Amino acid sequence: PETLSNSLLVKTFIATLMPYPTDGIISKGEIDEAEFEKIYSTLDNSKLEKINTLEELFEFVLDFFSDKFTTKEVFRNVLVTVALTQKGLTLDEIMRINGINEREWRRILAIFKVFLMGYKGFWKINSEPFKKAIKLKYLGDSSYVRGMHFAIAGALARSETNSIRKLEEETYNLYMAHNYFVLKETIANIENFLLLFSPNTKYDLCRYWQKLEESGFDPVAEYNKAIEGFEMHYRPTPKDIFQIFLQIARFLKEFSDFETQRTPEFRHPSIVGGKELTDIGLANEIKNM
Repeated sequence: PETLSNSLLVKTFIATLMPYPTDGIISKGEIDEAEFEKIYSTLDNSKLEKINTLEELFEFVLDFFSDKFTTKEVFRNVLVTVALTQKGLTLDEIMRINGINEREWRRILAIFKVFLMGYKGFWKINSEPFKKAIKLKYLGDSSYVRGMHFAIAGALARSETNSIRKLEEETYNLYMAHNYFVLKETIANIENFLLLFSPNTKYDLCRYWQKLEESGFDPVAEYNKAIEGFEMHYRPTPKDIFQIFLQIARFLKEFSDFETQRTPEFRHPSIVGGKELTDIGLANEIKNM
């Protein structure tokens, strides 16, 4: 609707060209008024007057601020990072991914705060029109996009603490980066598997293994190796090992629903011991499964 479009245009204009403090996001003391006054003095008002649509305003704002706080490449990478994240990233993670400092982040935040959501310390873009503008301007090169996804995953992998949020974000970005070997190494890890095989995340776990199967990775073989390594490193009790086996068995049972025409042959191995199975009455039951 035209009314909605006009209201977004005005809101975007005010937010990006008249930086103001916002509770919980940025305070007045974090906005250097003298610095912004100097920046705005270079505005080409003739170009601004020709803007008629929200898309044109986004294009103008992104071009204008691209070299005001840092290099154009870093500016682009910061906005792409908060556009690509699935669950949100901490300020520390954003700084490590892009090599910026907190002051540079605050300057970018002062301009684009209306399009960002900061919840419990995690930042992401929550404006679909702005995310679309970033996609159109910066995400045309698929190799660059995969590289940024891998950079996000790499920064998370170096984190000293583990959590379901960190694992969800890391595995999602590895999947989007098409880095299937590192994705396999991550989700085949027993500790990571136990976190990811939960009601909220097990669908993604199955989706990742489905893609990994297409690349030749066998979940049964990978988890067998992972259990051996886990036993050697942690020396778990028989009860703990049983619980791990039980969870993997449950996962593989649920994962069977993801079989497709592209499922590799190793998911359908030949059954050996036919005579013995016949003797105990199981051969026909297996054939009818």
